[in-house]
Amino acid sequence: MEESLIEQPAPPPAQGEEEHPSLALVNSAIALPGGHTVDLLGAPAQANHWLTRRGLAPVDAGMREMCATQLRSLREQIRSLFAARAEGLPALPAAVAAVNDAMTRVPTAALLRWDDKTGPYRT
Repeated sequence: MEESLIEQPAPPPAQGEEEHPSLALVNSAIALPGGHTVDLLGAPAQANHWLTRRGLAPVDAGMREMCATQLRSLREQIRSLFAARAEGLPALPAAVAAVNDAMTRVPTAALLRWDDKTGPYRT
């Protein structure tokens, strides 16, 4: 059975999302007034659409729930890193490890390191 794509209303992209896909990923779930939320990765078809719109996956990738769940989990780990940086706190080692786990699936990607004074950098 093919999953249908239901477009959810989303606010305009935040400044910098075009240049930094990680910012767009962090902003793919938002809280709205009245206790409502929008999750642009809430279902596999939505996650595939989100990736496709950014040139990160082909239209016919056939995203499965397991992959969409992994993408949502990665989003939360990256949110944790953004929050640590914004608050001047050390990153959670599990968040850095989760990003590196995702990065090692792409053999040419540089790994993430964290310096408590200067924040994230790639090696």
